[in-house]
Amino acid sequence: SVEEAMKLIVSGGLYTPDEVVNKRGWEIYDEIIRRDPRVATCMRFLKLALVSGGAEIVPCDDTPEAEARAESMRWNIDHGFRGEWSAVPHQMISALHDGVSINEKVHAIAEEGEYAGNVYLVAFKDRHPQHFHFDQDVYGNLLSDGLVQFWHEGNEIRHSIADFVIYTHDSQFGNLYGRSLFQPIYEAFFCRQVLPRQINVAVEKMGLGGLLVTVPK
Repeated sequence: SVEEAMKLIVSGGLYTPDEVVNKRGWEIYDEIIRRDPRVATCMRFLKLALVSGGAEIVPCDDTPEAEARAESMRWNIDHGFRGEWSAVPHQMISALHDGVSINEKVHAIAEEGEYAGNVYLVAFKDRHPQHFHFDQDVYGNLLSDGLVQFWHEGNEIRHSIADFVIYTHDSQFGNLYGRSLFQPIYEAFFCRQVLPRQINVAVEKMGLGGLLVTVPK
């Protein structure tokens, strides 16, 4: 409901159509990866399959200007970017389990060398979507300053979307918050966490000993 969505926003939580997040909070998907080895392994394989093909920077056409821009980007990645460029795709596809990933672009001005005076990309900083919400117009379009960050004591900071890369997974009907791959496995995860505890309680109350299994040689 609208009232529930407003309660989430006022309390510092991001409104999302995800029913699991609305009930358990954004931390539940981090908990699933951390506590379920099968899910963690499958997610790792999926991410590696998506990014292991690598990437190549090529000019958009045969003009000298396009080649110069491509060469500038190659220099940026090889010499100007801090950290491993290969980590950037991994950050962005966190949207597979969160529904959306928000990455801030950090720029600087080259002070020396061939590209002195040019603006270049220093880093991508991944931000947890829990601390943001989207401000859209009546037609569902994201406003130019529509990325709103929750701050201390209920304050908000509006960011230009030009300063961020926002990737939404499974954006059904224009839903910017996306849909997590973990939605359908939440119930199974919950059962795998709760049932062993209940069995242990029953074993303790009934005074049953441990099981002895003989494996044939």
